[in-house]
Amino acid sequence: MQSDAIARAQASAVRKMLDLAELTPETLAKTFKDFGESPEKLRALLNLWFVPWFKPTFVPDREHAVAGLRDVEFLGSANSPPIQLPYRMFDIETGNLVEFPAIGTRGQYCMLSHRWKGVELTLGYIKDARKKELDRVREARREGSVAGGLGRKSDVQLVLNQSKLDIEEQEAFIRELYLIEGSTEEVNIGTLLKRRLDVRAAEDELGRARDNEDGARSKLRLAEMEHKVFSHLIQMQDKVEEKMRDHLDSADGTRETPVRQSNISVGGDVVANVQRGVSAARARLQLVQSEYQRVQEDIKYFQHHAHLRDALDNLICRLQRWKSAIKLDRSIQEADRIFRNKLFQHCEKCYLWTDTCCIDKTNGGELSESLSLMGDWYASAEYTLVQLDTRFCEADAMGDWHHLKADKGVGEVLPATEKPKPNIADFDSIKGSGPEWSTRAWTLQELVMSKTTFYVNSSWEPLSRPVESLGYFYYLIPFFAQYTRGVTGNIYDSLATGESGLSDIAGLENVLRGYDLAALAKLERCRSHIKMNRKLASGGAKSLVSVAEGEAAKVETAQLLIAILEALGIQTPSKLSLETATSEITRAVYLATADLARTDGKDTRKIAFFAQLKRHLPAPDLSLLPSGLTKQEIEEEVAQHAINYFLQLLVTETEELVLADRQYAAEFGQLQQLDAWQQGICQTGFSAQNVLEVSGKRFATVATDQSYALMGILGVRFPTFPAEGYAKALSRLLDEVVVTRNDISVFNWTGMDMGSPIRGRSMYPSSHMAYGNQEDRGRRYNLMLSARVQDRMENVMVTYHRVIQILRSAIDCFKDKERKTLPLSWIERIVQLVLSSSFRELKPQQRAFEKIVGYILEHCRKEHIKLEVPTGGRPVFKTRPTQGENLDIISPNPIIINNSGIEGLLDIQRVIVTMVDPDKLRRQIAKAASPNDKISGWCSISTGFARVVTSFACTRRILDQELDVIESVEAQVLREQDRDKNEKRAARLLQSLSVTKAAAEKTLKDSLEGPTPDATDRNTIIPDTPNTSTAEERLISRMITFIQEPSLSLVAGEWVLARFAGTPGANWFLCHLELGPVPGEFYGHRIAAGAIDFHDSTPEPGLVNAWQTYMERKKRKMCYILKDYIDSRTTSREGEEKLRMGKLRGGEGKGRHAENEESGNDSDEEGDECVFDKVFGQGKLAAKALGDYTVAAVAEKLFEMRADYLDKTLATAVLKRTPKSLRTAVENMDDNKSFLPAMFHSSTRVHMF
Repeated sequence: MQSDAIARAQASAVRKMLDLAELTPETLAKTFKDFGESPEKLRALLNLWFVPWFKPTFVPDREHAVAGLRDVEFLGSANSPPIQLPYRMFDIETGNLVEFPAIGTRGQYCMLSHRWKGVELTLGYIKDARKKELDRVREARREGSVAGGLGRKSDVQLVLNQSKLDIEEQEAFIRELYLIEGSTEEVNIGTLLKRRLDVRAAEDELGRARDNEDGARSKLRLAEMEHKVFSHLIQMQDKVEEKMRDHLDSADGTRETPVRQSNISVGGDVVANVQRGVSAARARLQLVQSEYQRVQEDIKYFQHHAHLRDALDNLICRLQRWKSAIKLDRSIQEADRIFRNKLFQHCEKCYLWTDTCCIDKTNGGELSESLSLMGDWYASAEYTLVQLDTRFCEADAMGDWHHLKADKGVGEVLPATEKPKPNIADFDSIKGSGPEWSTRAWTLQELVMSKTTFYVNSSWEPLSRPVESLGYFYYLIPFFAQYTRGVTGNIYDSLATGESGLSDIAGLENVLRGYDLAALAKLERCRSHIKMNRKLASGGAKSLVSVAEGEAAKVETAQLLIAILEALGIQTPSKLSLETATSEITRAVYLATADLARTDGKDTRKIAFFAQLKRHLPAPDLSLLPSGLTKQEIEEEVAQHAINYFLQLLVTETEELVLADRQYAAEFGQLQQLDAWQQGICQTGFSAQNVLEVSGKRFATVATDQSYALMGILGVRFPTFPAEGYAKALSRLLDEVVVTRNDISVFNWTGMDMGSPIRGRSMYPSSHMAYGNQEDRGRRYNLMLSARVQDRMENVMVTYHRVIQILRSAIDCFKDKERKTLPLSWIERIVQLVLSSSFRELKPQQRAFEKIVGYILEHCRKEHIKLEVPTGGRPVFKTRPTQGENLDIISPNPIIINNSGIEGLLDIQRVIVTMVDPDKLRRQIAKAASPNDKISGWCSISTGFARVVTSFACTRRILDQELDVIESVEAQVLREQDRDKNEKRAARLLQSLSVTKAAAEKTLKDSLEGPTPDATDRNTIIPDTPNTSTAEERLISRMITFIQEPSLSLVAGEWVLARFAGTPGANWFLCHLELGPVPGEFYGHRIAAGAIDFHDSTPEPGLVNAWQTYMERKKRKMCYILKDYIDSRTTSREGEEKLRMGKLRGGEGKGRHAENEESGNDSDEEGDECVFDKVFGQGKLAAKALGDYTVAAVAEKLFEMRADYLDKTLATAVLKRTPKSLRTAVENMDDNKSFLPAMFHSSTRVHMF
């Protein structure tokens, strides 16, 4: 009843307050007057308004992780047609190339991934071999030399025999040519072949060495130019900072010159590294030239015997084709072994697909379709067989020749040869061997999109590891882990015993033997191969052997679990994804459970098998099941829990092995950026930026293949046309990525030489190397310059904190009433020194101040108090935020792509651009032959708060316009009055950061002469600064006002920063903005530039000086606070007479503040002075009324109140002295925040050409 009365009272009060909806200042004033000035009454009123009338109660969520069969639903979806499979494959059983293989319920297939080495087998060659074999059989039958006909040879045997016959035919042709050339001695083809191979190797090496030497020298020239630019920039900044320090010292009455650290050698290590590269390239060139001179006689010989030379070259091609035929034969044998001995479904047919001879490359339509669908073919295959062969070298043909002759037992004199050693001994040695396979463009898709991979070395010896024996379940384990991760409360899991959760493995094997002998036989066959591989690995280190044995034991247990799950009827789809895995596996579990819980008498054998399995499982905890279930429903729930339990055990045994195996494959396959692939949950649809960055480390024989090889991984399709060129192919690839997924990470590229030459595609790079470009030395310079400013600010910050700690310790002394005899003169002297000294001058005096205050703390009271002082600094800027490796950068806004450009919503940030060497750029413009000539250079980009330095390249027309804009901005914003107006600012800042020097020199001049008004023409600049602002603050305010131009139409014609709006992860890029033909329409053209990252930016020098002024003001304000506490102690000792006459220390304090204001120092805010003057006057009247004995106490309390108030409002009061436009920036610097572009025009539609 009491609570109801309170509620009614509250409701009544609220209704009364609601009646005052139209509150006027008079009504509000009357309300607060009625309540009085009591804080307690006001707090009660606010509680009545805002405290809720009731307290909510929260009901815990129910556990729904384990859903019963009655909760399972299936989404109805149309059956999508299957993908177009390859037209032809090799039948593994017969070795024949068959067309339209029976893939599906009758057959399965695998893929071969290898490195092409010279001339490979083709479909045309196989057809040719068939025809020639048929002709030979017919000829033999006509001659009657074959009785009963010939048995049909497989296509693999045909190409092996035909390649040998071709070699023999070419040998005979060479012998004839040798005799025709007039030679009388017997020809040694092996010797001729070696001489020819040496000549070709010498010529090829000489060409590569010359190209490498030329490239190294070009890099050296560029590095030296950049070194010169950077060194001069640092020198100029050092001079400006030195002038600024001298000026500040003179203002403080001191003339100490600090030791300036020279940074002239910035970038010198880069030049040294490039010089070492040039030296190595020259040494290599000299070595190759000497080898070339050694084979000069052979070169001349083959120049005079051109027919013989061509015949030997043809022989080399035929030897390479024979090697390709051997590769095909061995790959089919290895594929057959894997299908038979690993855990794969038993099918009627098994096939192998290889890209060398399963595509009709003479059919353009089939070739284009195959290149587009190849990624899908790898994703649908059961596994991929990878041959990690040696690097391609034409000299290998000599070894092939010797082995061919040795196999035939020819009596020709041959050098003694041995069987070549395999290049990789075991699977763990792959990473250290650096296989060339990992550097090819097509193998990226082949590795990423395959379900599982098996590896062989150059000798076709398997590089086995235990986890491969999981077969097709290797691909399913990560998805099973995803499914079981959300399953809790299993009735078997809570009582599981044993390390793996299985207490009776032998019993389970016996149950499986009684149900399916074939499954158990297959299991035993797979285990025998694991044991064999374990024996092969027994020769290694003991630690490696023990690890292999532990992995093998887990895989054997997993194989038993897989056999049980298959016997229980689990049939998972062959293709899963992160989005569909849980629902598809749930469906499979549902179907298997429904069969096990059937009561119609069908399939009683499987039901009996399940009943026997349950006897070997832990006792179930049926209390975990929902209540109210029928007997049938309980059987269904138990069956579902049992299957989920087996899946959980399977994941427990194998998840770590699978993830470790995929991580190792990512390391030697150079896929570290693709996190989702390492986790096994993604085969396609990665962030385009990450995929393109990975592809930057790979190479293709055909340039356009560099783009075509990424279609499958990126999930796009388009017809191929190799004649279009690489830049056009890359442009079409990126077009499809944006159209299909709106993935704007394709625009996150850098590099001044990476702009696309395709019309309307300035947003794209010309090469995949632009993603993850590590050659951008502008970023290195920005980091170095940023570190210099950080060091400067850190020194100020460390000194400030130590001084403030000293002052606060002194303040604590005065607050402690038990300290009666304080040496006030000591503290006053410290305050005077701190007030009159700069941070640089205070740094060596800190230790002395600490000793003085520590002595006072220790000897003015018996209890010893330790003075806490900071010992180190803190970083000025926060670390760069990390971005997930596979985070999709998908734009929520539509992007329109057509043949004339790309249109989207962009954020536009106006900036101040300053060219490093404008005169040089003007000369290049004058020499340019056309408006579209490319010109490169260096510039700084400033947002008013921070700046970065970057390289750029653009057309003559765009650069010429920007140089005119820069001159206008210099005259308008970055004006300097100590120079002749007719003298261009850029001429005085040749090879320097213009904004840096301009800001500093203007600061010096304005500090002495004061600002003068300036007429503006393009955009009127109205500085938002008080009269007491410094020259640095006024310059930064002008820059910020210029950048904050509200009308984007007035920004058109300038270089701006742009990024796609509303998309985290979209990078800023440099853009030339223009007005369109319709009002409000804008055109843009991206300017190829280096990295523009404001996490590595440097604050504007004027802003740094403004922050330092802010820190000086905080220091002085703290000194005033301490002086007020000193005054409070002093006045407590003075008499009543001075207070009555108005000459108490308060008057002295007021005179002190007035003196500070006259001297230009900062004191309290004007409002604070007025308040405390009134309080002080009232205090005098109160003291007269109360008597003499209260005078000292009242005065002491007044000064103490004043000091407490100033202490609480220290930062706010000081910040008010800073111009409004700079307050946020100064606070960011004080709080260690970065200066990212923030004053941009949001979501502007721009058509980028």
